[in-house]
Amino acid sequence: MNIESLNNNLVKENLLSRIVFLDEVDSTNKFASVNYAELPHDTLIITEFQKMGKGRFERKWESSKGTNLMFTLLKELKIDIDKIHNVIFYTSYMLFNTLKEILDDTLGKNLLLKWPNDVLLNRKKTAGILLEVKNLKQPVKLFIIGIGLNVNETDFQSDNIVSATSLKKETGKEFSREDILEKFIINFYKNYNLLKESDKLIDEWKKNSFGIDEKISFSQYEDDKEKSGYIKDIDHDGAIMIRFDDGSVKKFYSGEIKIKY
Repeated sequence: MNIESLNNNLVKENLLSRIVFLDEVDSTNKFASVNYAELPHDTLIITEFQKMGKGRFERKWESSKGTNLMFTLLKELKIDIDKIHNVIFYTSYMLFNTLKEILDDTLGKNLLLKWPNDVLLNRKKTAGILLEVKNLKQPVKLFIIGIGLNVNETDFQSDNIVSATSLKKETGKEFSREDILEKFIINFYKNYNLLKESDKLIDEWKKNSFGIDEKISFSQYEDDKEKSGYIKDIDHDGAIMIRFDDGSVKKFYSGEIKIKY
């Protein structure tokens, strides 16, 4: 990882305050959560290898050393508590747009956003986002935004082969992790006004989302029993709306259900 290049293009250009590079760490989000009081906001924490990388529901995020992007951004935002979900939607949408920039037109059309926090390529997971919030009761909240993106990974464990992929696996090409990271950070900071336009953000997100009007399988976190239904909509409060065969519609929020690919 060329940290000097990242410093020149992101810190010296006043997009970031600081870059912390860790060769290995349990997880960048855990490091940020423990050390956030000593770090300035707009700090980017990057690692080559996470020993205990996690996604939602404590799912393990597997990654070979030096092949992918694993990073956490510390960002202070003045945002109402009922709009916190917008940060996940905004981050995933900016990552989606970044990947569209670097992929050719054909593959770019095969990118999709998956509720609430994933990016899919050819309907397989290539990126995920994990969010933690500090100072929840304060007007200005500190967001710990963790991102894992499979860039040049080729070694997927057997239980992940169906649902996970990487840019290299889908294209046969090697990608510059630094270029992708720089483009993402620039997109994140330069399109910041969209985060304040909640309705527009959700509408743009939905245009590129996976599963609208499709039948899906899912389980509720509380009982883990598999159910099925059709994704009717993504509400502006961040909930997913699922229509069942009897015609009833129910809203679920992030953390309540797991959708299968």
